[in-house]
Amino acid sequence: MRLHPVHLRRSTDGPPGRTGPLLLATCALGWVGAGCGAPEPGKHVTVADSAGIRIVENGSVARHAAPFQLAPEPLFRIGWQEGEHAFGRIVGGAILSDGTIVVADQMAREAIVLSPRGEVLDTIGGPGQFRALSRMATLGGDTLVFQDGLGSVSLFHRETFLKRIPPDRATFDLRMLGSDGRTRIFFGPPRVLEPFPSGEPDRWISLDIPAVDARTGAVETFTTVDFALQTSGNPLAPQAAVAVTGGQVVVARQDRTEVRWLDSTGQVTQIARWAMPRVMPSDSLWAAVTEEYRLQREAIMRLTGGAAGVPGPRFSRGPLPYFGKVLGDSCGRVGLAEYLPPRSDPPTRYFVIAPDGEWLVSVAIPERFEILAITDEYVLGTHRNAFDVDAVSVYRVIAATGRSGEPDGCARGVL
Repeated sequence: MRLHPVHLRRSTDGPPGRTGPLLLATCALGWVGAGCGAPEPGKHVTVADSAGIRIVENGSVARHAAPFQLAPEPLFRIGWQEGEHAFGRIVGGAILSDGTIVVADQMAREAIVLSPRGEVLDTIGGPGQFRALSRMATLGGDTLVFQDGLGSVSLFHRETFLKRIPPDRATFDLRMLGSDGRTRIFFGPPRVLEPFPSGEPDRWISLDIPAVDARTGAVETFTTVDFALQTSGNPLAPQAAVAVTGGQVVVARQDRTEVRWLDSTGQVTQIARWAMPRVMPSDSLWAAVTEEYRLQREAIMRLTGGAAGVPGPRFSRGPLPYFGKVLGDSCGRVGLAEYLPPRSDPPTRYFVIAPDGEWLVSVAIPERFEILAITDEYVLGTHRNAFDVDAVSVYRVIAATGRSGEPDGCARGVL
């Protein structure tokens, strides 16, 4: 979703204002098209058309690397020091048109409004407004969309409440994916579709992606995509990945090196593919997985009054998924997180694909840092320390090669 340009005010203790040509934060993260950094040696991309669908074959992407990075230290970090606002669990964030920052706190059931320097200005919602704040997105300009845990969404224009859309049977207990930047809000199935695995092999099934009209509250089936029905109990099994990028829904499967873009009618318009080797789980990881499975099955057997003896897992040791979660930006770029086993720290590397399907870079981000939003100069995110406490951080973009670029006007929005 596109937001207006963000101009952060100059101060001695916060992000300085603009002084000349600026780097794009999306360029620093690899979220740009041609002209952002040096071309990769030996890079070869082929493009074909198949029944009106653009097919982009990127070949091997092993040598791609980002010439840009975030500054070593954040411009500000709020939430860890005595006297600062204490956050519970941050589940979303955005930078508004004047540089104001909004982050959604799941535990407090409220959104906190911060100045560009990290000062707390106001709060939105609270337990009386949100029953269980779980997701946040934007819907054009400075309109904010918050989802509670029961499927309803509330719309605000900045701090002003606009309306609440009650849950529908089609969206109840589904997570909000994002919006098209205009009127439609997309929802997807929950991550775990089989909470009590039977031990049978996993299988892929077709499930609906519903869309809600923010003006009328009407719900329609936007498209149908593949999702994994997790019956084996293997926590390393591949999953489906769905995100919204540039107002478009993109879908992927972690067992395939392929991402698909859907148009406003839910039809596939572009497919990007690449070559990447599969990685097998290490001996220590596999031992931990099988032991966790045994303990979980024992607990289930005790709860259900079953036999005391629990056999080992039926699933076999196969390759790990190619990637983890999928993120999108307001311009249609797609970020694929490196795959990490469940309950790992946040990923520290993303693979980035341009809106035209061309593979761009592999880029590193700080440890224990979750990206929430980006502008042409800054990256907003949340840090989680060793005590599991969240803090809101803002990083400046720097170039590892000294190269700079002009903003292209398409580096803004919520990831």
